[in-house]
Amino acid sequence: MSVVPQDLISKHSLTMNLVSEHYNKQDVLSELQQEFGQNDYVKLPGLIASQAFAHLRAEIEYLKRFTTKRSFIMEGYETPREMSTLGGAKILKEAPTIWSLYCHYELRNLIERIAGTKVYSCLHPNEFMVANFLNSPGATHGWHLDDPAFALIIILEASPAEDGGSLEFIPNWFEYCSQIGAFSDEKVGPLVERARAANLIQVRHHLSGDAYFLRADRCLHQVTALRREGAYRSALNLAFEVTPNPTYGDTANTLYGES
Repeated sequence: MSVVPQDLISKHSLTMNLVSEHYNKQDVLSELQQEFGQNDYVKLPGLIASQAFAHLRAEIEYLKRFTTKRSFIMEGYETPREMSTLGGAKILKEAPTIWSLYCHYELRNLIERIAGTKVYSCLHPNEFMVANFLNSPGATHGWHLDDPAFALIIILEASPAEDGGSLEFIPNWFEYCSQIGAFSDEKVGPLVERARAANLIQVRHHLSGDAYFLRADRCLHQVTALRREGAYRSALNLAFEVTPNPTYGDTANTLYGES
């Protein structure tokens, strides 16, 4: 059973227009699906309608008090995590009007249209929905792959690109590693530098109100380190699956578990 039952959608979310009207247009959807099919990434500016976004930002601001500060090197990838986090279980407990959007029919319909396939709920009790906060110089979410196939990231707050906090990703990570004769699950730093030298790293910056959709299980990705005092980035990540019977490793529990 999913950790997010399909009928648990709050009255508030049902009576509020969630997705901006722009994303209801057939030509827009066709273009997004084509772009995602080519790049495993698509930017979604102004995805959440203004009233719903204001509500979401207020709820995220409330949730900041429950975050856990993380500072460690993630085993396997050997990349840093310098951030504050909030896992799905805590969000489920403290802010039901946020996690209810995970099942919202407008959002599900949109991402299925963009992905060009049916998507399924993430069954991991922490990873189905997480909030990440970068708020100090050097704060970063280092290179990694997600266990769930798809990530929809909604940016609540973000400093300009010159302050850091940008998305970097390497499409077709497994194919790239195969081409250069490397193991995709080994220490990734040297492989990333080879990809950077070959101009294979894509860089995208997102500001408050932006969202993006990423094939997060096959694009190695990171959020770059913040560069100055006062810079910040807060984001809500909704994870979805390409199969109804997914499997999970330990990284989500390490980053988002409460114990």
